Amino acid sequence: ANDWTDRFKDIAAALATLPCQNAILDGEAVHMAADGTMSFHALQNALSTGKKDDLQFWVFDVLFIDGEDVRDRPLLERKALLKELLKTPPKRIHYSDHFDASGAQVLHQACSASLEGIISKRADDAYHSGRGDSWVKSKCIKEQELVIGGYTTQPKHPGALGALLMGYYNKDDFIFAGKVGTGFSHSEGHALLTKLKRLEQKQPPFKSIPRLARKGAMFAKPELVAHVNFTEWTHDGVMRHPSFQGLREDKPAPEVVREKEQAPPVKKATTPKKQPAKAADGVTLTHPDKQLYPGFSITKRDLADYYEKVAPLMLAQIAGRPISLVRCPAGEGKPCFFQRHGAESLSPFVKPVKLPGDKEPYLMIEDARGLTALVQMGVLEIHVWGSNADDPQHPDRLVFDLDPAPDVPFAEVKKAAEDVRDGLKELKLTSFLKATGGKGLHIVVPFEKGPSWDETKDFARTFSETMAKAAPDRFTTNIRKAARTGKIFIDYLRNGEGASAVAAYSIRARKGAPIALPIDWKELKSLKGGDAFHMKDAMKRAKKDPWRTMTTAAIAGQRLPKL
Repeated sequence: ANDWTDRFKDIAAALATLPCQNAILDGEAVHMAADGTMSFHALQNALSTGKKDDLQFWVFDVLFIDGEDVRDRPLLERKALLKELLKTPPKRIHYSDHFDASGAQVLHQACSASLEGIISKRADDAYHSGRGDSWVKSKCIKEQELVIGGYTTQPKHPGALGALLMGYYNKDDFIFAGKVGTGFSHSEGHALLTKLKRLEQKQPPFKSIPRLARKGAMFAKPELVAHVNFTEWTHDGVMRHPSFQGLREDKPAPEVVREKEQAPPVKKATTPKKQPAKAADGVTLTHPDKQLYPGFSITKRDLADYYEKVAPLMLAQIAGRPISLVRCPAGEGKPCFFQRHGAESLSPFVKPVKLPGDKEPYLMIEDARGLTALVQMGVLEIHVWGSNADDPQHPDRLVFDLDPAPDVPFAEVKKAAEDVRDGLKELKLTSFLKATGGKGLHIVVPFEKGPSWDETKDFARTFSETMAKAAPDRFTTNIRKAARTGKIFIDYLRNGEGASAVAAYSIRARKGAPIALPIDWKELKSLKGGDAFHMKDAMKRAKKDPWRTMTTAAIAGQRLPKL
């Protein structure tokens, strides 16, 4: 019963032009960016700032039209009426189409496209208000309305919001659901603090709260409702990796309960009416023409085609090894996230890898279909471990990452790479060179399996520190950026267990779509930068792989010496 016409004036005006005398429509107002992505957070920002040019309205259903109550008609009949009404929709108004297909199949496609999930509806059912089994929500990323019951501030900045203490209702009990410390900007945090200070109370509103969560917390009357995204509930009943998305002004706090997960209905499927594209290896690519790099005309199809061409070379470096991913569902320049773990539902071609001592599985691919599946998942960078999944505790290669300070010319980086190579030669170690697709270079050393991660990291640290002591004006192993001015940071930390480095032939999530590319030592002299190569360069070089002897170098008995 909230009338928000004044907050959505343009949408209301557009709906008023529809060819009917009167109607009750069910739909959702969304913020739609230029690339087609939608988010609740962006919607909240638009409403709070008044910048509403990108607000659109998607119509799902019709309940009443031209004097007739149509709620008793089957859903598909109501959708037919709605489609006719929206045959030529005004600006901002969209008809929400549907798939007649297996719920599990559509959910898999939605999750692969980095969407939030799907709604499954009974096609022959009447319209029912309230909750029931006529509609089922199935989520990829979990989301939940929660009530704010307290907050912390940042220790070094007492006036800045640190984290929100969240809860939900179970009958009359207010249950603690965890802390949320990400998702809000500085200005949003300040606005939240102002509201929460008006609601402050001395006692915690939660039925119980862990001692660590209580530390440094201020408590508030549980009145503000927030929309939160997260990955899963822990065994202790708190959220893992939560992110604040915005306040829900339309939902009373006492109605907020923990939502139950539902599985999509299973039905022997027909294929969705709108067929996604198939890559050459048979993996489905949805929205193959989606632009991944603004201004550079690189689509999902282009990236999948590139990986197909370089697959034999790239898979020699990453197949069967744990990988980490940089996923950018909306493309380069938009929000991205780093993913090391994953469930079996990601894709049948992206395999979960259980490693000793880790509760969550890591990720691995085995063939070209895995590369295409990563493209479908919105992956713009692939990072690889220095060990194989079948023996993860024993690495067989290490990486020295030469990371120059902004004031260091690239000529100095090239000289540093030669110095590292020459130092390794003195230890009878053959090394291989890679332009990272960023500002630096990687020197990679293959060796026979045997040393542990600790031993490998000790070798890399000792070698790097020796170089830094010999030329302290040129090199540093200090991770602090303030200590790097005028120097090259020799990053040996990529050689610890669980660490990774960008894979050879991987595209980078950077402007211009550079490629991390293996190069021959002879090419170093003419190299103009670590980001000098792009997809066309890599495809041209596909037949001359400067790393073709890397595996044989390791097999030939190259071993890490004791330092």
